Amino acid sequence: MALPRSWILGILLCTAGLTACLWWMDGDTLRMALSANASPRVVRLVSLEWPPYVGEQLPGQGASAMVLRKALAAAGLELHIEFMPWARVLETVRADTSYLGYFPEYYTEAQEDLFLFSQPMGASVLAFAEQRARPVPWARLEQLAPYRVGVVQGYVNSREFDALVAANVLQTEPVVDDRTNLRKLASGRLRLAVIDVMVFNYLLALDPSLTPLAGTLRLQEQRLEEKTLHVCLRKGPAGEAVLRALNSALAGLDIHAEQAAALAAMTPSSSSH
Repeated sequence: MALPRSWILGILLCTAGLTACLWWMDGDTLRMALSANASPRVVRLVSLEWPPYVGEQLPGQGASAMVLRKALAAAGLELHIEFMPWARVLETVRADTSYLGYFPEYYTEAQEDLFLFSQPMGASVLAFAEQRARPVPWARLEQLAPYRVGVVQGYVNSREFDALVAANVLQTEPVVDDRTNLRKLASGRLRLAVIDVMVFNYLLALDPSLTPLAGTLRLQEQRLEEKTLHVCLRKGPAGEAVLRALNSALAGLDIHAEQAAALAAMTPSSSSH
């Protein structure tokens, strides 16, 4: 059976690179063309150091990278990740069109105007970290108004928390990363810091500079929010084609089980409370 002309054109353009290939093909045609090619197409994404979810030196480059790489491979695509500080991630993706997007990202309506969000590829649970010896009880977030809460610059936190910050009800002290927040907590310069539960457990158990703080810091039992993790792709034909292929592959995975298995491969089994 002869291939439709659009398929042949798409396959030929694949030899010129990912962007040209994706420009001409829809999701189904993309997968067929890729399967006919000897080498997989490369999807270049930007990410940050956020162990155990992503990290250049982590096994498989992190749990989220492992899940994403498996999903892309099912669509005939190969993942390449460029790691950089979070403050540079969005700036780089906007300025450098050789990158198709970035990950992992929490869903936010503001970012939806700029990027295409994939279906969830995992989840993240947020909580407050504090000193064991100086707990900060609360029933409503508004009760935390007297404190400056540590956050990472540019990170999305829980919807309610960020709304109260925007309304000047809560005060925050932004820093460059979670490690800095944990050190400031331990020294008493902060009473609370927002952090992902798995990130907290990983850093206190496996980061040599922070393991001495395991007896000093803990997570509050009360959780702030569970948020889904996504890939953000550049708007346009290339991003749309990869989005369709990726979402189709993600739909065939048990995301909860995939993330749990990937995290278990690199994360301590015990929690720090």
